[in-house]
This record gives sequence, C-alpha cells and structure tokens, in this order.
Amino acid sequence: MNVTDINGMAFQTDLTYEEWASYWWKVFAEPRIAPSTAASYMYLIKMLQKHCPDLMKKKLSTINGLDLQCTLNYCAEIGYAKSTIRAIRVVFSQTFKWAMFLQLLHVNPAYGLMLPKAP
Repeated sequence: MNVTDINGMAFQTDLTYEEWASYWWKVFAEPRIAPSTAASYMYLIKMLQKHCPDLMKKKLSTINGLDLQCTLNYCAEIGYAKSTIRAIRVVFSQTFKWAMFLQLLHVNPAYGLMLPKAP
C-alpha cells in the first residue's frame, strides 16, 4: 500500500473510486451539507456500486473523463432520470475536486462532463 502524507493526514494513494467516494462522503460531504443532500449522495454512490461496479473498483488515479462520460451515458441507457444523472455528475465533480485538493490527483476527470439524453 502506498501512503502519502498531506498536512499530517495519511492517505492511501492506490484507493479505488469506491473507497475514495466513501471516504469523501464521510469527511467532506456528510459533515458540511444538509442531511437530506448527504443521504442523496450516499444513495447515488450505492447506485453506482450496484450498476457500475467496474468504475467503482477502478483505482482513483486511473479514471479518466471517458470513463465518467461512459458511465453517465450508461445510466441514461438503463433509464435513470435526467435529475439523477445530473446528481451523479455532481458527485463525480465533488469527489474528484477534493481528490485534487488533497493532491491525490493532478487533473479532475469530471471536468467538462456532459449530460446525455435521458428518457
């Protein structure tokens, strides 16, 4: 396990997206947003675990914009509502923004994601 020290906090540098999303939710989302929004974000993470397990198991550092755009497109294909897809894009944006803030990534692969047509 590779570990990096950032301002006295140790982080695994080989986290999967699933591990990072869970950590982000506990540390950055749940304590600072409305309980209903935090619950919504956790629900979306669980939906991604169920319907997009390949993405969730990928190492955070290997995920790119194409992976995320294809995930949004897939969510539209399987019938997610446009509002749900928009919320997933927000989760992607926030999780990768904070990964960059903590210097776990150098670029945000969620930057520029486009909403697909949804039913």
